[in-house]
Amino acid sequence: MPYFAIIVFGFCASIMQTLLFREIFPVFQGGDFVIGIFAAHFICCASFGYFIAATETFSDIKNFKKIILICIPLLLLSFIFSFIFVRDLRNILHIPLAEGISLRAAFIYIFYSVFPTSFFSGMLSLTIIRFFSYKAKQSLKTSFLYLISSIAAGFAVFSLFVFHISGFLIVLSVSIPLLVLFAVLIKAKPQVFILSAVFVLIVFALPKSAISYIDKIIFERNFDKTEVLDFEYSAYGQNVLVKNNNESLFLSNHILNFSYPDNDILGSEDFIHISILHHDNPKNILIISGAVKYLQMILEHNVENVDYVEPDAGIIDMIRSDAAHLDNIFNDKRLHIYNANAREFIKNQKYDLILLGLPAPINLGLNSYYTKEFFQKADKALNKGGFLSLRLPGTMSFSTYLMAKLNKSVLNSLASMFAFIEILPGNQNILIASQNKMPFRAHIKKRLASMENNTLALSKYYLDDKMDEEKIRWLNYEFERAGGENMINSDSDPKAMIFSVLHNHSRFSPNLVSIFEIFSRYTYILYFIAIAAFFLSKRIHTETSFAFGLSCVWLNLIAAYSIQIYSGQLLRFASVILALFIAGIYIGIISGKFFTKRMSSNSAVFYIEIAQCLWIMIWIVLFGVNLINMPILLFFVFGTSFLGGLEINALIINWDVLHWYVDKKFKIYLALIAGAWISALAGGGFLILVMGIQKAFFFILFIKFLIFCRWADLKKKIPL
Repeated sequence: MPYFAIIVFGFCASIMQTLLFREIFPVFQGGDFVIGIFAAHFICCASFGYFIAATETFSDIKNFKKIILICIPLLLLSFIFSFIFVRDLRNILHIPLAEGISLRAAFIYIFYSVFPTSFFSGMLSLTIIRFFSYKAKQSLKTSFLYLISSIAAGFAVFSLFVFHISGFLIVLSVSIPLLVLFAVLIKAKPQVFILSAVFVLIVFALPKSAISYIDKIIFERNFDKTEVLDFEYSAYGQNVLVKNNNESLFLSNHILNFSYPDNDILGSEDFIHISILHHDNPKNILIISGAVKYLQMILEHNVENVDYVEPDAGIIDMIRSDAAHLDNIFNDKRLHIYNANAREFIKNQKYDLILLGLPAPINLGLNSYYTKEFFQKADKALNKGGFLSLRLPGTMSFSTYLMAKLNKSVLNSLASMFAFIEILPGNQNILIASQNKMPFRAHIKKRLASMENNTLALSKYYLDDKMDEEKIRWLNYEFERAGGENMINSDSDPKAMIFSVLHNHSRFSPNLVSIFEIFSRYTYILYFIAIAAFFLSKRIHTETSFAFGLSCVWLNLIAAYSIQIYSGQLLRFASVILALFIAGIYIGIISGKFFTKRMSSNSAVFYIEIAQCLWIMIWIVLFGVNLINMPILLFFVFGTSFLGGLEINALIINWDVLHWYVDKKFKIYLALIAGAWISALAGGGFLILVMGIQKAFFFILFIKFLIFCRWADLKKKIPL
């Protein structure tokens, strides 16, 4: 019973946090900075609850049961509050449909969402293992290992089985075992258990439609005054189909993907028709995402095959359920729909034209299709004389510094792969690239003559205005003024994503630009600060704990961002990362017992630091030669965590840090948590993406190297 109770709590606690992350992530348009902010708040709040439970006031064995009985109901109430609060957040902040939220607001309101659940989870985690280890007459260490293994299992189960389940049903499923645990602790009468069993049966006997209806009512609060026709969660995020003033809109993570009637029909016609008319006889076309708004235009041309790649399988079904007028398009024999990662899909394909129907690169998942690595794959997938076409935010009157930087970074990436590039200015700039010379405007006009009657505005006069050389010259001048001739958007250095985020946030966070500029230009100052901190301080054990927390979280955040780049399925793999992280720590702690038997714990820490330095250097090489895929990334998470577990074990032996009471070792706890918190907030929130993944690797390697040097220096002076 004691270990069963620990497992129930650990399992439910992990499900709670994962569900909250699933709900929070799309509210802020799938912004990758949210990952670091969420992780930092969780670390801070859970640690605060943990340390409160470790104080003398809560350390009396007689109070353990009372604390648990108070905290379980508070945890459940906090979880329900956070769940409803997140689903009402955009309504509370009065955010219009498809608009972004400032990072300052994200920092504040994610804290409100995370704090109550994380705080009581932290309090309970310590109190519950104290209580049940005492009842079972087992060591705290054994109970602790049971807890972290159950948390790992909870994260794994969420990612594998309950990811697509409605949020309200998950809330019920988590509440039931915790309520049963509460009833057992208060030694409830048999009638209470009978009533609990009846309640459970009623919940699971409820029709699926009833649970979905309640879930939808709660969900709709983030879409005030808008009718939600359908919604679902997938590995890529949140997909929602809404209706507003007889207009159907499809949003992915609150980013407008498609509307009917098309609210940007002129821009859509420009992008599709002008791109296709650049090719003299396009037969085989690939459109990546967003094709629903473009398919009818593409099929008006004399094409033989159209491949439409939409990574998220649920998007097409959701749109087809509402847009009956599209059935004739989806039934066109020339159209073939694939649900796959487009970066992998195009490896063995050949096309006359590749069209990117994606929104602006506002997150890493979208940015991965605007990088030199993707353009290299696209170049190989084009037939001789083929074209690649995409759109980026633009303007016809005034080009902002950030907009110019965004376009310039992608333009430079295209130029690194393609010999010829054409830019067509507008509210959305059209960039067309090829290895062959661009056709003359007269040839495009000639091809246009056969189908201009099927378009709203496209004509030879409109084309003259769109392709006006003075406008193109002006736009190129704006790009030159922005500077950054060597600035290239890549997977490891997502410049376009940074500038896209800054451009979107410039309206409500004008100071954000200055902060990012400082981080990007003066990151070398961090190295000097680190050197001063490590060599002026005499507390090597505290420094090592701080560096351990910093590096372990930092490296796993790099893995999370890499998974978003290479698969776009962060929501699913975030749970896998956490499960592997905890499992690696768990196995590392157990293995550390054998590793430290033959040497002193100080020497063990020293050699583990060397192993971690070598481990990081291996990954720098792998990223440098682009040998990265999902299995390798997951192995990276496990290996990093395993080495972390070895080091934790050495710290436990050396400083006896597994005491659950506040004593002189508190500073070591605090240093470890502080390192993890700073890594998540500063690194995950800003630095890793601003610096780029490779520079982020070098920074943490430098921190590790400082620890290595400091230990070596002390070992010469004092035998450790």
